[in-house]
Amino acid sequence: MPERLVVDASALVELAAGWVLNRLLPEDTQGDFIQELPPIRVPNLRAVLRKTAYRLYWFLKEALPIFLLAAAALFLVDKSGLLGLLQRGLKPVVVGWLGLPLNMVEVLILTMARHEAAAGLIYSLVNQGALGYIQSIVAVTITIMFVPCFANIVAMCRQVGVRAGLLITLAINLSSFLLAGALNWLLVFLRVG
Repeated sequence: MPERLVVDASALVELAAGWVLNRLLPEDTQGDFIQELPPIRVPNLRAVLRKTAYRLYWFLKEALPIFLLAAAALFLVDKSGLLGLLQRGLKPVVVGWLGLPLNMVEVLILTMARHEAAAGLIYSLVNQGALGYIQSIVAVTITIMFVPCFANIVAMCRQVGVRAGLLITLAINLSSFLLAGALNWLLVFLRVG
């Protein structure tokens, strides 16, 4: 039931975001995009394995340096005392509104480097017993809706301009905190888990 609630909430957010963007963006930016579907046939196993290995290689080549840089940046932010300052500043939102442990600030920072990093950190927090049932659902929900990674932010800024790209990023962040917190309190109210 709660897992279904997360899926339904995520789908509702996607539909609402699409509706809002259709209202905000001018009509002349819409294009006639038609994608031709390739013929459907049984895939060649050898070709699938080769393409999978190729994509895995390129993912690791792209993601591994980002993970290492993000980990180094988080280490420096922690050693400089900035992480503690950020945690204290976000404590009312992360702990009070979202119902998550303060360690989630680190997860959210790494999410900005690469979304895939959040999954591993959330899994680690669950294994350590730092996240309960409702907290796990809220943590996954906020990382799904949280700010896109830096590469996506840069691409947005190139596409729509720096000002609009940063406003979109801010709107994404605010809505993700608002909606994940609302989900937290709804699950607490329903006494799920």
